[in-house]
Amino acid sequence: MLVTVNLTGLIPNVIVIPTLMPSMVLIFSLSLLLLSIGTGLSIYKARFGSFFVPSGCPESIQSLLIFIESFTYALRVVSLTLRLVANLASGHLLLKMVFGIIFYILFVLSLNVISLTVVLLCTILGFMLLGLEIGINILQAAIYCILADMYLLETGGLNKL
Repeated sequence: MLVTVNLTGLIPNVIVIPTLMPSMVLIFSLSLLLLSIGTGLSIYKARFGSFFVPSGCPESIQSLLIFIESFTYALRVVSLTLRLVANLASGHLLLKMVFGIIFYILFVLSLNVISLTVVLLCTILGFMLLGLEIGINILQAAIYCILADMYLLETGGLNKL
């Protein structure tokens, strides 16, 4: 599903692309975090807090470590969101700029041999970038899913699903 949503962003004049909207990706990531915490709590009950404390840690700093580790655990959501949105947005912007140059030269400037050569080179570059962008969209969806699986595996969530 995520690959399909990512690839719709490559269709010209598609305004709403859920994976380019940080709020939508943040909702996906927050639901992943809540699922991870919920499964961890249902499996480990009160021992879920020990997930954030390394073994052999003195009891005097355990509460501080639980606070710090739970904060960094929650920051994964922000990291996952920013990674997906930034990578997809930068690729889309690059494609828009290259194809914008092509259309500007074709329709605004007067055509001569030099401008036609630039248009041909930009067109080749644009289609190479389009292929790269398709690959990056697929890769970003795979990375998001792999990280989601890893986060759930850390809490033992996939053992019960």
